[in-house]
Amino acid sequence: MKAIEDGARLSQVIDALDESSNSLSIKLGYSSPGSIYHVINGVNNLSKGMIDRIVNTFPKVSYQFLKEGVGEPLLSGEELQTQLNLFNTADVDHEVEVVKKLLSIPSKLDRIIKLLEDKK
Repeated sequence: MKAIEDGARLSQVIDALDESSNSLSIKLGYSSPGSIYHVINGVNNLSKGMIDRIVNTFPKVSYQFLKEGVGEPLLSGEELQTQLNLFNTADVDHEVEVVKKLLSIPSKLDRIIKLLEDKK
């Protein structure tokens, strides 16, 4: 089986993230989208630095997929947790959801108190 070219792998990741080349370059902290376009167009290969930036910014992106073209572009379940542990990173999406739930507790408590007071 022939390995997927670097540009094709990066394009698949961009599509899986529902990003554009330009938005990805901004989120990765590049001053212009040129670095991304050069990889997609085959001018440059995916560097370790770019792969690291992508995986650190988007922890669900598979390092192994970017590096070798193996597996799927995005991870989930045990594979995601293994990669998060391996790179000592956090699943930001999950942490945001936890914080949102915690922040909603006071308003839920207020509603409960109001319901209890209305029953009196």
